[in-house]
Amino acid sequence: MYFFTRNARVRSGQMEPALGWAVDMTGRVNQITDLGVQLWTSILSPQTGTLAWSAFVGELTTLTTANDKLGADPGFLSESARSADLMVDGSLDDVVMHLVHTAGEPVAEPRFATVVTTAIQAGALARAGEVGVEVAERAAALSGVATSFLVAATGLYGGCAWISGTETFAELERGDRRVTFDPDLIAYLDEHSAGVYRPEVSNQTMWQRIV
Repeated sequence: MYFFTRNARVRSGQMEPALGWAVDMTGRVNQITDLGVQLWTSILSPQTGTLAWSAFVGELTTLTTANDKLGADPGFLSESARSADLMVDGSLDDVVMHLVHTAGEPVAEPRFATVVTTAIQAGALARAGEVGVEVAERAAALSGVATSFLVAATGLYGGCAWISGTETFAELERGDRRVTFDPDLIAYLDEHSAGVYRPEVSNQTMWQRIV
């Protein structure tokens, strides 16, 4: 299973028209393809004004087939061109990640999500996988929120992420507090994550689903 995301940052002063355009484009994509794309926006996080389209797919060929369909649709191409006026130049990025492990039972329709990203140190690939899965298991048990561990197929080499999704923001906040301040998890990370991940590229963001 793969997780695909396309991120773009909205130009200053263009959030209202950009949201309308993004919702319309999401609908067009889901009419033309069977990807089931969701639209998200970052909240309380760096890179304010970031939009993200995401979808889980079983095979990469699903994405290439969808791209072919979109590239052959004149209406989609015409509307896509409007992004130049709404999005920051050079901010559009695609990333694909392998879904390695999910701990807990994911909610069917998450409305909020926490994403922690980092990258694996050279020489620590095997250990990073073990620790990544263990952290997902511990985080899910502590928070009561299903947590997935993923590793990059494209983008930053050695990139990895933990993603947790909830139906309400209160659930997200409660789970974050439980994970952040748990002494056993802190001790585990201090002992096992050193030399495994790259703190200089680590980041944590929160997201809200629009459609």
